[in-house]
Amino acid sequence: MRSQEVSPTFSERIFDLIIIGGGVMGSSIAYHLAHDGFGGRMAVFERDPTYERASTVLSMGGIRRQFSTEVNIYLSQFSLHFYRAFSERMEVNGERPEIDFKPRGYLFLGNEKNWHLLVKHQAFQKSLGVETQLLNGDETLRLIPDLNTEDLVGSSFSPGDGYMDPHSVLQGFVKKGKHLGVRFIHQEVVKIKRNGDNSTFFCLL
Repeated sequence: MRSQEVSPTFSERIFDLIIIGGGVMGSSIAYHLAHDGFGGRMAVFERDPTYERASTVLSMGGIRRQFSTEVNIYLSQFSLHFYRAFSERMEVNGERPEIDFKPRGYLFLGNEKNWHLLVKHQAFQKSLGVETQLLNGDETLRLIPDLNTEDLVGSSFSPGDGYMDPHSVLQGFVKKGKHLGVRFIHQEVVKIKRNGDNSTFFCLL
């Protein structure tokens, strides 16, 4: 390994599991593994400690449950429940992150072309426990008074969904992961080399 920091000992460079990419996905995976009892040595590699070009901090931080597949709906239901209690889950030494979650709801607009799909998907979502609502034009206009309703048939609205601060979410996962023993290494992975036929991998920096 090449490093600008103090060179670690050989044993400190051996990990049972490595995650390449320390954005919200990689950091969340590391947190959940550590929280659920993974007993090995784990490291998350992220080349940019500022995350200024990462998709995580450039995102809107939205969360919704209005999907048309069962797996996506169940995942989003779990995620919404998880983020509602995020501050408590990520508490470290009495400090809790604030992700500024705003449950303003999600709204999908329907015209003559796609209205039948919204109706179909809304029925499917409700069958899986999502409290989506079908609104007519007037009801939609009461939600968004400045909306142009010229070709509007109706809308599908999911109250309780919303958005949050993605950077705060990321930092919450990172801080809690470190607290649980995950190492976060800010270096770029340039090569992964397999060792024979087993599952041992080397990360060359």
